[in-house]
Amino acid sequence: MSETPERVNDNFDEIARVNIDTAPWHPSPLAGVERKMLDRVGGEVARATSIVRFNPGYSFSAHSHGGGEEYFVLSGVFSDESGDYGEGYYVRNPPGSRHKPHSDQGCEIFVKLCQMKAAGEPAISVDSSKLEFEPVEGCAGLLRKVLFKAEGWAELVGIERLEAKAGYTETFLQGAEILLISGELSVDGAALSAPGWVRFPKGAAPRVEAVAPSLYWIKRGVEYPSL
Repeated sequence: MSETPERVNDNFDEIARVNIDTAPWHPSPLAGVERKMLDRVGGEVARATSIVRFNPGYSFSAHSHGGGEEYFVLSGVFSDESGDYGEGYYVRNPPGSRHKPHSDQGCEIFVKLCQMKAAGEPAISVDSSKLEFEPVEGCAGLLRKVLFKAEGWAELVGIERLEAKAGYTETFLQGAEILLISGELSVDGAALSAPGWVRFPKGAAPRVEAVAPSLYWIKRGVEYPSL
């Protein structure tokens, strides 16, 4: 494992892509917890998007999230004082929240830190396995589960399924990012294979097509830092 960098994919005016399989693991301050950095601005308190792995039986010390935290459980079970969250759970802990996470059996989670627009929203947890896919109007072959929709601005978080050979072109006025869980996408002609991640700048209008049936987490309306 390598030391934790303080700046990763920090040009938010450009598209960023990561092949997660080949990205290195970086240590956390505590044994048994490692991170793969997708983007990052800052040290141990950072605006960061990461894949985090808890080895079985390990925990992280109690800490606060001044800028909020959201995560999606990719495998295993992630736990804290508020409950146990298995694969497919989406959780938002608002700015100022505090917890002490652990995982008895081990887990991997997709985590975004310090990227919530404002304080005041309640904590939420959504088991995506209990939601039904709904067709997206105007896009044949695209189905969506809505995990979170913000009041008053463009943030929309969901799980989407795109059938093979289906596709769409969308203008992301407030930016967007995709975490590809399974399948293969073509993004403006460049392949994105699972597990993979891509982030779009504000105003980007990519063409997204499914080379194979694809399942992905997507966030429209990314909160970008002031650099």
